[in-house]
Amino acid sequence: MSAVGGSSSTPTSTACAGVGAGPFSDVPRDHPRCRAIEWMKQVGLTAGWTTSSFLPDVAATRDLVTTVFYDYQSQPVALAAAPVAATAPGAPT
Repeated sequence: MSAVGGSSSTPTSTACAGVGAGPFSDVPRDHPRCRAIEWMKQVGLTAGWTTSSFLPDVAATRDLVTTVFYDYQSQPVALAAAPVAATAPGAPT
């Protein structure tokens, strides 16, 4: 997985490291997207559906995805770590 800007703090593998419970009761450590979900929880982009569940198999709506991107770019640390280019690479300036 790669975040906008390729932040080095972005997870690169899919399974969570270590043993024990995953980030939510319905996201075990061997879940295919555990690492990304764990990262989103750690940086404050999600608190889950409830404090204990994430509902990883429920489709995300466009407004939810938009909100996640907006929240991500609004975090000062995220902006410093992964700036977004104003123009596409290779585009005339």
